[in-house]
Amino acid sequence: MTFEAPKYHYEIVNDLLKGKFILRNEVHFEILTKEQDFYKAFFKESFGYELVLRKEFAYLLSKNTSEEFSKRFTVILSILCYEWNLQGRDIKDRIENGSFSVLEIQTLLENSTYSDIFRLIELKEEGIEKFLKELDQRNIIKLDNSKETFEFTKAVDLFFEFAKEIATNKLAKLNE
Repeated sequence: MTFEAPKYHYEIVNDLLKGKFILRNEVHFEILTKEQDFYKAFFKESFGYELVLRKEFAYLLSKNTSEEFSKRFTVILSILCYEWNLQGRDIKDRIENGSFSVLEIQTLLENSTYSDIFRLIELKEEGIEKFLKELDQRNIIKLDNSKETFEFTKAVDLFFEFAKEIATNKLAKLNE
């Protein structure tokens, strides 16, 4: 019995199962798009995951997960947005078009009004550099070669949607 799989099948499956976002400018994204029926069925039947294909990126979604990485990143992103807002910066423009210094981000988080929350999410023990490296491996940011600056990818939009959903649910509960 032979198994016919699309080109780069192993790499696509491996990347997605590791929590990596596959971005539109990658070859794997094109294959996922062309073979979306195959991959949607494959991930659903094999792992119980939903393959989500969006205009700019693809990722896996699981209904029963306690994935802490996404939660921690959403908290950090929220703190950064709060601090940038206090500085009067255009957050959307900053995220979409800005380049960020690792040192700047670390300083901003450590000196934030919410630095106690930053400490609670245990990021200090692993270090911001390690956390940013994981964000880079998951295609949420792109670190430059020096590892001193980075830019966000379109995948960050998903985390803003997640934060908005949490806020909407909280407001709905308060208004009940």
